[in-house]
Amino acid sequence: MTKKIIVFSLIAWAIAALSSARPAGANALIPLRDVTSVVVTGKYRSSVSSVCGRTFTKEQLMTIPGIGSVWVPVESIYNSGPKDALLIEDCHDGNFVYGLGTCGC
Repeated sequence: MTKKIIVFSLIAWAIAALSSARPAGANALIPLRDVTSVVVTGKYRSSVSSVCGRTFTKEQLMTIPGIGSVWVPVESIYNSGPKDALLIEDCHDGNFVYGLGTCGC
């Protein structure tokens, strides 16, 4: 019986870890070319926009050096804290898609 409880607990923890918010495969739309870092807050809201052939379903409040705090369209929610920004795509309309975090994904 104890083994079943332990196995069930491990499965529950694995499901919780896999379903938590994380930046893997997520991108952010920032209207500035030379961004190298941002500070992500835990504040977000629903907002749908399609730009650059991508659909952004949320906006997350971020602080961008030289700009200040702005709502940034994101494909999924990032964890709070400082993130490196890696330019992924120039949309040629004044918007740029960035990967945020150490993986730049």
